[in-house]
Amino acid sequence: MSIEALVAAAMVGLVKPDTEEGNQRLRAMAATFTAEATPVAFWSGDEGLLATTLMLVAIGFHESKFQEKTRRCLPRRGTYLGLFQLLPGPNTRPFTAAEVCASDAVQARLALRVLKGSRDRCKGCTPSHTIRAFASGDGGVQSKEAREIVDLWSQAAVRSGLRVYPYSRQAPRWLSAR
Repeated sequence: MSIEALVAAAMVGLVKPDTEEGNQRLRAMAATFTAEATPVAFWSGDEGLLATTLMLVAIGFHESKFQEKTRRCLPRRGTYLGLFQLLPGPNTRPFTAAEVCASDAVQARLALRVLKGSRDRCKGCTPSHTIRAFASGDGGVQSKEAREIVDLWSQAAVRSGLRVYPYSRQAPRWLSAR
């Protein structure tokens, strides 16, 4: 199974859409998220790409449940934008709020940029720290939200045949030979 298909299966498993249109929308988002994560994957190999993309999926599901209204910032733009509930300003530049709300690719790219920035600022930090930084703006702040994202990420990875290590710098690995 391809990385994109594994990501799509994880998203469908989380959302459990009740229409074929919902399945198609999630598959399209999975393709977009995988494409955006490919050049910036946090670990090497297919397992690194899958782990990075599933981290994005866990954050997106926690923040928006991938609901269409949140995805497109409807009925009006709130304080936070899109699937990943991005705080406008430095996190969304150079894009306007309208551009962010209109594009899954832009939203994924910006969320990955925020995650990568946190990861780059703290070279010895764990993925859990990176997720905490995304959730609260400070990787040192423990929160229920960050724990939920870490749990979603770990569970999605296992269902995809991957082991991730939220509390160490160890690279992800396949649970069985591929």
